[in-house]
Amino acid sequence: MQARRALGRRLVARLLAAAAIDLALTPGSARARPTPPERWLRTRIDESARALRRGALPQPAWQAELAAEIAALDPAEVVAALALAPGLAALAARRPRPRALELDHLEDAASSAAAIPGVRHRLFTFSKGQAIVPHGHDNLVSAFIVVDGEVRARHFERIADVGAHLLIRPSIDRVLRRGEHTSISDLHDNVHWLSAESGEALVYNVSVDAGASARWPGRRAGRIYVDPAGTRLSDGTIEARRTTRHALEERYDRG
Repeated sequence: MQARRALGRRLVARLLAAAAIDLALTPGSARARPTPPERWLRTRIDESARALRRGALPQPAWQAELAAEIAALDPAEVVAALALAPGLAALAARRPRPRALELDHLEDAASSAAAIPGVRHRLFTFSKGQAIVPHGHDNLVSAFIVVDGEVRARHFERIADVGAHLLIRPSIDRVLRRGEHTSISDLHDNVHWLSAESGEALVYNVSVDAGASARWPGRRAGRIYVDPAGTRLSDGTIEARRTTRHALEERYDRG
C-alpha cells in the first residue's frame, strides 16, 4: 500500500508539471478526506467542476487532479469513494442504448451534482462488444471510472480540424479494470472510444461543460463523431472523416 501511494505521488508530480498548475488552486483540495470515505471522491469531483466552470482551474489540471486522487488509492477504495447508491447498476442495465443512466436526480440529497450547472453524472452499462463509439468534444472535459468489469479505452490527440476531417493521432490504447479511469479535455486525448471487454461492465462518468476555451472560442460544448479508420499519414496522424453516431454504431457497436 505504501509503495502504491509513493508511486501515485510520483505520478501526480509529473502530471502537475505537465499541466503547469498547482493543485492548491482548487478550493478544498488541501482538506483531509472524511472517514469513512463516503462520497468524498464525488465531492472532490464537484469541487473541481466548480473551479473549472469559473475559470480557476485549467482543463489539463482538471485531468491531473482527478488522476491524483485515483492514483493514491487501491481500486476497491476508488469504487467505495464514489458511493453509488444500491440498485443503480440493475436500473442502468434496463436502459436502452446508449445504456446511460442519469444520476443527478436519482441519488439522495447528499449529492451536490444537481446544484452545479453544466455538470452531468452518469452510469453506463455495457455488454461485451457494446461501445461508446469514437467521438471528440468541444469545450468539455469528461472522465470514466470503471466500477466493474473491463473496458478497452482508446484515445487520440486531436491535432487539427480540417473541413470534413479531423487530424488525430493515437495516444492511449489499454484495458481499464475496476477502479481505473481515463479522461479527456480539449487539449489532451480529446477523441475517445470505449468498448466492453468483459461480459458486463459498469462505468461511472462525469462530464463538465467547460464554457469557451482558448482552443475553440465561440463554440458550444458538443460532440464530433469521427471514424478513426481513416487515411494514416506518414507521421502517424490519421485523417479521420466526420460522420454520424448511427454510422459508427453500425460499424463499432457489436453488442
